[in-house]
Amino acid sequence: MTSIERVDAIAHRADITALFGRNDRASFERFFDLAYPASAAAGGCSWVVREDNGAVVAHLAMFPRTLRGAGRSFEAALFGDLIADVSHRNFWTAAKLMRRAVDDLRAEGRIALAYTDPTPPSLPVAKAAGFVPWAELVRFVLPLNRLYLFASRLRSGGHRVRVEIIQPDDPRLAPALLRLGPGPWLGAARTPGMYRAHGSGRPELTPVIVILTSAREPQERAAPLAVALLDRLGATRTVEIVDLLWDDARVSIASVVHSLARAARRNKFDRMYTRSLAGSHLSGELRAAGCMARKDGQPFHRLLLGADPGLPPLDDWVLSPLDGSAW
Repeated sequence: MTSIERVDAIAHRADITALFGRNDRASFERFFDLAYPASAAAGGCSWVVREDNGAVVAHLAMFPRTLRGAGRSFEAALFGDLIADVSHRNFWTAAKLMRRAVDDLRAEGRIALAYTDPTPPSLPVAKAAGFVPWAELVRFVLPLNRLYLFASRLRSGGHRVRVEIIQPDDPRLAPALLRLGPGPWLGAARTPGMYRAHGSGRPELTPVIVILTSAREPQERAAPLAVALLDRLGATRTVEIVDLLWDDARVSIASVVHSLARAARRNKFDRMYTRSLAGSHLSGELRAAGCMARKDGQPFHRLLLGADPGLPPLDDWVLSPLDGSAW
């Protein structure tokens, strides 16, 4: 017999990390230590399946997210880190676990929206809990060919922005993440801890945090125009913009993208890409900047936990890979 229990993940760290470790996810322990304490402090939690002997055999996490932009704010929940031992890896165990999590959050009434980006094997589980297809992150590729970049900059305009690599503990990062946003659209608030945790469980990635300031102002006094989280992808010559926040009143998307492209080219990369919601305003901005859409999308599913609090239409949203469960 098994039972489902809502737990403080930090208090059950040993059981949870052991579960991941024996299911070929040994790198998860570092991600847990970087991501879970901040999540718990903000109201995050986990649900576990226990056998009668107390052993944890399955796990699901909820990471709280505050969605903000253009004067709006909503509380949301990202579901992720769903895993089970082989002996309990079946539809019914996972479905009961996710349904229990949804019921608990709905009963609280604190969170308006839950979302997740299920892998193909877990898609039936998400649907069984009430999640419905919602959005798709589309990949936009920008070749770093000199002539193509020059032509794209001429078409889209914009101005040169200074690009500087910074560390997660740089004192400019926290206030920049608090002040900057996804332009006039709705997106999830960011913290330095989220950037620090990104990629910690994936050794093939080399995350880099970049701050962008006006090239017209002295560097030591220039206020941040944008912040970007980048991934260097293994031994390839490809760089991904994983996340982006910017000051819409002072800088355009084209200026930020082309400045990042110039910096990537100087560092011998030959391709840059990012992801944006299909059909969104941001996707249109990326196309105007010369980025080309590909067809390998990342699907998101969502579930309203109560009455619709007035969520905007999909084209007014900004989601990035950092908003997925593999952040």
